[in-house]
Amino acid sequence: MAATLTFDTGLRTYEVNGGETISFNPTDTGFIERFMSTIERLRETWDEFEKGMAEHTGAVEAALDSEGDVGEASHGLTAFVRSHSDRMRGEFDALLGPGTAAKLFPGDMSLCSLAGGWPVWVNAVEALSVLITDELDAEGGRTDARASAYSERYEQMMRKYRRR
Repeated sequence: MAATLTFDTGLRTYEVNGGETISFNPTDTGFIERFMSTIERLRETWDEFEKGMAEHTGAVEAALDSEGDVGEASHGLTAFVRSHSDRMRGEFDALLGPGTAAKLFPGDMSLCSLAGGWPVWVNAVEALSVLITDELDAEGGRTDARASAYSERYEQMMRKYRRR
């Protein structure tokens, strides 16, 4: 039978909004680097979204004013919103694992929708940022305590076994 090797990898599981769970190591420097890159891509997608919304809402308004085909203009608008939301969902799945976006944003929720005055994707990024910062601070405190304990043990060992 093989021996067992067990150690803390920093992998943590978090419950999202009282429902689904996601797991990742919030202090993993690789994860943090991917998170920062994800934020940049989300911002770029959002900037494209904001620019395109003027065009699409303008088309809907023009159709309403001219009694034109509002359905076609509305379909173009909703398809535009869905495509940007899907791109952002893909970013969350790439960062946290396949299917994670569905856990963070249940149902067919558009990441372009607003909650608390911000797009829901911004709320998620902010929550992750706070979590990462808090975990880094907590780990720093644990590291200091652990280093101090090992240093004390080393000093005791050196006093005990030091040649005289």
